Amino acid sequence: MFKILLINGLIIGGIYALIALGYSLIYRASGLMTFAQGDMITLGAYLGLTFFRIMHLPFFISFLLTFICAFLVGVLLERGVIRALLDKNVIPIYIVLATIAVSYIIQNSMQAVFGTTTLRFPQVFGVSTLTIFGITAQTEAYACLLISLALMLMLHLFMTKTIFGIAMHGAAMDPMAAESCGINSSLTTGITWGLAAAIASIAGMLLG
Repeated sequence: MFKILLINGLIIGGIYALIALGYSLIYRASGLMTFAQGDMITLGAYLGLTFFRIMHLPFFISFLLTFICAFLVGVLLERGVIRALLDKNVIPIYIVLATIAVSYIIQNSMQAVFGTTTLRFPQVFGVSTLTIFGITAQTEAYACLLISLALMLMLHLFMTKTIFGIAMHGAAMDPMAAESCGINSSLTTGITWGLAAAIASIAGMLLG
């Protein structure tokens, strides 16, 4: 019983860690809190459902398309809403309120398109089970854990080992100093919002 609870806790914890990473990325990049991040989870779940269940695309392709679409939504949110308000020098609370408005737009858009009926994400691996270290669980459960850990590792390597990731980190710490070194802090902030949205969308797809 303990082993089953342990693996379930790791799976849920891994998915929630992805969600927390999105919030952390946005706050470090722009010093703002967003109320639209949670709705990116919903958006990801419905995008994944559309690609995998409705369009009958392979899971891996659905996964990539969900990531890309959510990334673009995140970039558009930063460019079309956040950046536009920052350029007008509005106080931060107005930006937070704008993210609430975006949250409602996403919620109502999903409801208008998919209705209010509860939809289930189809099982990718059927009802097959897998035993690792004496712990038997559904193959999907282990896949969710593996995907979560892989994404966190890839994000860590991207942020610490790549030139662009280090530039994003520098721009988040001190935008003016980063600009003086030739780093486009506006670009890095936009991509950070895109990454946060994409990560949240994958969490939504896994939770679905």
